[in-house]
Amino acid sequence: MSKVQEAAETDSVRELVTELAVEAMQTRDEDDPRYAAALVARLEEMALTRQIQELKSRLQRVNPVEQATDYNRLFGELIVLEQRKQGLRERGLGAI
Repeated sequence: MSKVQEAAETDSVRELVTELAVEAMQTRDEDDPRYAAALVARLEEMALTRQIQELKSRLQRVNPVEQATDYNRLFGELIVLEQRKQGLRERGLGAI
């Protein structure tokens, strides 16, 4: 666990590592790789959700008429992130 905490970039990630290390597993089979896959997918989904919120905030500040190129680029990025999030959600549900 200490190597993972050292590699963590922020205090919030280090705190999450600690929480996960002491959290009781929500599965009967502790060797079930699907449980770990579902947890990782959920963490990735949460990170994408934050990115999506930030991107939507930026998108709202761009005038689609006066800054059409920037708006279209940001909107395209938003679509890609939303698709990745949906894929993670499906992967996480499929792992359960």
